[in-house]
Amino acid sequence: WKRDGGYDLRWLTPEVEVDLCGHATLASAHTIWESGREARERPLRFFTRSGELVAIAAQAAHDKKADQVLAFDVSEQIAITDAFVLASANNERAVGAIVDEVEDKLREAGAKPIRREGHKEGRWVLLDYVELVVHVFHERTREYYLLERLWGDADKVDLGLDSAD
Repeated sequence: WKRDGGYDLRWLTPEVEVDLCGHATLASAHTIWESGREARERPLRFFTRSGELVAIAAQAAHDKKADQVLAFDVSEQIAITDAFVLASANNERAVGAIVDEVEDKLREAGAKPIRREGHKEGRWVLLDYVELVVHVFHERTREYYLLERLWGDADKVDLGLDSAD
């Protein structure tokens, strides 16, 4: 996904059409990205912009030492968003730092949340970007609600996160 400061999206199917804004118009497109030395292929079930936001949000959370960073493609299950990114931390201060980093990196990419909930409490912060919803939890809250189990039938997105070195 993210490579050398840009986005390396190479389409593997000729049926993919891209509109003037660079968004894929065919949801059954395939993309390839590198994770370390290993190349992987997976169906791209959400539009290119959603995929970019997922990669940016997940990497930002990972860079702030978030635990268990996961992403789910929920576009088949619900119509209100394409993907969820889940991350957690062991205290409220770390949750806040992760949320701030995710917001900063997504803002740099031109995305602004339409809703932000739970920031004052720091137990479960939700950032709604329409195409993407980011959930950052305190680890005990995440264990209690187990969103991974709730959305277990959704496809998990292989994030291939880079080290924060």
